[in-house]
Amino acid sequence: MKWRINFDFSGTTTVVTGGSSGIGLATAELIAKSGWDVIVTASRSAEKTKKAIETIQNAAQAVGKEVLVKAFPYQAENEDSVKTFFTEVKKVSQRVDFLVHWVWISPDTDFDEQTAELWNQVFATNVTGTFLALKSAKDIMKTQEIIDEVRGRIVLITSTNGVDSYGIFSAPYDASKAAMINMVRNIWEDFHKNHQIAINGIGPGWIATEMNNTVPAEEMAAEMQKVWSGRMATPEEIAQNILAYLTLPYNSGRDHMVDGWYR
Repeated sequence: MKWRINFDFSGTTTVVTGGSSGIGLATAELIAKSGWDVIVTASRSAEKTKKAIETIQNAAQAVGKEVLVKAFPYQAENEDSVKTFFTEVKKVSQRVDFLVHWVWISPDTDFDEQTAELWNQVFATNVTGTFLALKSAKDIMKTQEIIDEVRGRIVLITSTNGVDSYGIFSAPYDASKAAMINMVRNIWEDFHKNHQIAINGIGPGWIATEMNNTVPAEEMAAEMQKVWSGRMATPEEIAQNILAYLTLPYNSGRDHMVDGWYR
């Protein structure tokens, strides 16, 4: 990328849920390069978590930055697990300046094979899990000192699927992302007006991540015809957008679509 925004937020701490892969990992890397301490949720795979931490640390060291990188266990739909995670965060950091929430599941399945159990699982992780992360983050942020008019900033990674649903096989995921978009709209006034916590959503379109490997080939070909950019975005491009929205002043309560001009 020839033109790139550079960030310098030394002395701040960011929590990235889902920070062991895809957009979450790319975001954590960019945060570390920018001099921020970063705490990610651990993957169920110890090896994957170890590799993610090394990747984030190497990204910082490559540009001469020394940052704190930690990972703690996290089960998005489990209230006790989420509370314990944020308790561990508080033990290693005085503040949580930023939260990027990117924990989700999307079991693309033929509609006739979808079950109530599958729908409940998707909503437990994607929707209830978002609520639990927001609640714990708010409990920490609302007591912090105000810096640049806010006590903290949050970005939820939603999806264009919450607006432009494209396939019946992804109906549970699409519905859950629509719910997340409405969460941003429903809670932002209380968070921002009453507690000085800014919150926005970013809705990526088609991104080159492992998630999209399960999309049927004919569906993917049809979708690429609708993207004016003619390609998927990279996780690194979405990370640039996330950091920009984390730092934008005078901005809260919106879901921003980053979709390569989808039509």
